[in-house]
Parts: sequence; structure tokens; C-alpha cells
Amino acid sequence: TSSTFFISSHYGHPVHFHKSDLLDLGLTQDLLTIWSDRGIPELQFTLKPGYKARHPATEQVLWLNWISALLDEEHHIESKTCDHAGLGENFWPQFMANNLLMDCPENIGLDVTERFYKRGNLALEYDLKDWLYLNGQTRRPLDFKRLYRYYRYQEGKLLRKLKS
Repeated sequence: TSSTFFISSHYGHPVHFHKSDLLDLGLTQDLLTIWSDRGIPELQFTLKPGYKARHPATEQVLWLNWISALLDEEHHIESKTCDHAGLGENFWPQFMANNLLMDCPENIGLDVTERFYKRGNLALEYDLKDWLYLNGQTRRPLDFKRLYRYYRYQEGKLLRKLKS
């Protein structure tokens, strides 16, 4: 899948189930399982008061719908960040490692519009290096992207602390 908009965190909070919906490649049978016609019930959200509470993104709802079907139990999130639907903090990273292969558009031959290359959250997007690390195939990558991601994560934590 394309790493475009495949967000790992938002203002220092982890983001679960926010897989890119830009492009998926795979066996037709697998893609029809992911993007099934399984209905999504009307959802109600109760945001917790406080810093930057946001409703889940459409991608999160769609992917959690698929995961719920796989697990044969319903899971729901209330917020875009810090909500792992009761599956645990490590579920999403392990799910990605075991079920997806992700890389940047330019590495998989995907030509996206110019604005996608100029978005400000590139450091927060998962990529092949992250996937290799999650799979235990490499050590944690240490490069400018990951250092900037760490900086943004710490910056978000500091901003939240200052606003509280």
C-alpha cells in the first residue's frame, strides 16, 4: 500500500488504524475482503473534552470495520488519536507488520499529484523502513525522517502540557 497519508501520530499522540486509502495493491480476493460491502452502522462519537479531540478519520472507521470482521467482534474508536479500540497499544503496529507492505509512492511506481509531495506530515507517515523494523528485519531506523518525527512527537507533548 502507499504510505501517503499513512499517519503514525498526531500532536504527539499515537494514531491507530489510519492506513492510507490512496492505493492498495494485492490479490483481488484479499482486496475484496478489506474493502467489502460489510455495512457500517450509524456511529456515535463522544469526544473527551480537552486538547485537540478529533473524530476518527474515515480511513480509521473503514479499517476498523475490516478488523472487526476478521476478529468476529465489533470494535469502535471515539477519537482520532490514543484510541486502540480495546485491542491494546501494540495491536496496530503488529497488524501492519503481519498484513501490509507499505512504501512511498515513488518507490512503488505510483505517480501522485504534486501537492502530495509537498504535504507537511511526511515525517509522520509510515514507510518501508518502518515496516521492516516492525517485522523485526532491521533495527529501528535512525535517519533525518525519524529524528524529525521524534522532534514532532516531543513538540506535541510539550504543547499539550503547556495548554493544560
